[in-house]
Amino acid sequence: MLVGPEGTRRERLADEVELEGFLQGQVPDRIAVVSVVPGAVESLRARFARQGLVIRAAGEDLRCPLAVRYPRPASLGADRWVGAVAAWRRFGDAIVVDCGTAWTCNLVSAAGEFLGGSIGAGLTTMSLGLHARAPALPRFDFCAPVGFPAVTTEDAVRIGVGQGFVRMVEAVSERLASASGLEGAVRVLTGGEAEALLALGGSGFTHVPDLIHEGLRWLDATHASDC
Repeated sequence: MLVGPEGTRRERLADEVELEGFLQGQVPDRIAVVSVVPGAVESLRARFARQGLVIRAAGEDLRCPLAVRYPRPASLGADRWVGAVAAWRRFGDAIVVDCGTAWTCNLVSAAGEFLGGSIGAGLTTMSLGLHARAPALPRFDFCAPVGFPAVTTEDAVRIGVGQGFVRMVEAVSERLASASGLEGAVRVLTGGEAEALLALGGSGFTHVPDLIHEGLRWLDATHASDC
């Protein structure tokens, strides 16, 4: 992350502290990363350059092994295809739902084709957007609504945002599966808000929290064997 205004400088320092905590004093042999944040990979390269460690980034050093159906394959976010690679290797036909700041649905066939998908606002992003545009409404929280239909404004927001998000994810992923001939594919759920989706009633998913890490490990191992 580039050092700019004071807020950005504090954010960079916080990221470095978090990284040190994750490493717990260990020095890795190799580092494989994926990021769609501008400047993030360059920042990591600089961070570890003085230790002689090379960063291998998905989309730069680690190539996508899938046949991507995008007219411009390079425009596909590396985070999306890394998760799809891991799901493809584990399940064959797969529909990957990755819930974070944005939620994405990524379709991959057993033949190794990335078929496309969708991108939408994540649960927290959606709830913050509602509150920003309608600040008189209460913020969404994860408390279970008392009943349906809601008879309080708090429960109305819980139902509208929470259940709306779950049903949106389910409906869109099912529509994409049908359109791509992947009705029988495994629906894989990952990402920071995956557990929230399950807690709110999302069903039919195979939860793989470390899906992206699985993809990175395999890509890194494949790259190392090619070197």
